[in-house]
Amino acid sequence: MKYSKKSRLIILFSGILLGGVILGALFLGAGVGVGKGVGKDTPPNLYISAEEEKTKVALRGTYNWSYRGKHIHADSDHPVNFEYNPDNIVSVTSQQQLIISTQKLKADKKYYFTLEQNFVYKDGQLVEPETVEPSYMNGDLYLQAPAEAGEYIYVLSLNFKDKGTVNYGFVVRVDDLLQDVLIEKTTSSVVTPHEIVNFADGQVEIAGGKLNYNAEDLGSLYDKIGAARVEQMMYRAVVFYKAAFIHDFDTVNRLANKKLKDELKRWADNTSKEEDSSAMPIMKLDNYTDVAFPIGISAPRLHPVESDRYMVMLEISEKMKARIYFEVPEKGEPLVVGFSLK
Repeated sequence: MKYSKKSRLIILFSGILLGGVILGALFLGAGVGVGKGVGKDTPPNLYISAEEEKTKVALRGTYNWSYRGKHIHADSDHPVNFEYNPDNIVSVTSQQQLIISTQKLKADKKYYFTLEQNFVYKDGQLVEPETVEPSYMNGDLYLQAPAEAGEYIYVLSLNFKDKGTVNYGFVVRVDDLLQDVLIEKTTSSVVTPHEIVNFADGQVEIAGGKLNYNAEDLGSLYDKIGAARVEQMMYRAVVFYKAAFIHDFDTVNRLANKKLKDELKRWADNTSKEEDSSAMPIMKLDNYTDVAFPIGISAPRLHPVESDRYMVMLEISEKMKARIYFEVPEKGEPLVVGFSLK
């Protein structure tokens, strides 16, 4: 087919024009880090992640944002009044670490920011949970979740330097370590989703932390009381220690048997008996050590005298060990019967 000189000029001009449109689109809107509903002229998404949890996204509130000489101010309702859905709610355990970032995928643009203000609300009231100071690593913000179980609304005000200041809101749901129990079909013992102990070379992961562990042959112990109870005792020893250290005596009492509960009550009422030896180190644990989480653990060992009792050793430091004693009835859960420091 032959084209006239005029037609060829029109086709050439159209090609140049189309190429210019494509290049302009790439330059203006297809840069790295521009996701759905987010452009360089609007603040970035903020993502919240925690170990073994799906990454969630915060809701954006009031902001001031600058881009290429253009200044945008947008007002919103207070984040306490936002309607949060599952994509904005992260579920964690007590004092678990939260990672705050503008980058979800490696292809996303990473914005650097500083935390100007951090407000935490529970049941609509402003609270001040006892947590470690926020920290930064590789441009990400690290926060610690509250120790007490419940649902918290976090309101963060972030400073993106010359770009502006943005408020974000999201929900942190701190699970009770002993809630949502499941009945194991093969035994009559009660097991929670958290009472799963992950063994690795030289370490064991329990309650969100890693402890040193010398591998042992647990076959005979598994045969005697079942794998579930062995792991329950190891898990509960760590949780019991952690709860005592932060004065979470509701959890301490849930894990204790009746005799130990009575001893703790007598100590609280200042009516302790001479044989009450566990209450003092439990109630005053933070006076003996500043270690909030053990660094090592042993497998349960059978009590030398009482055949229905076991002991789990926790390594607190090179010079300190905690011994947590359990009773293991034929039917039911292992419960703490004693506690000592050596």
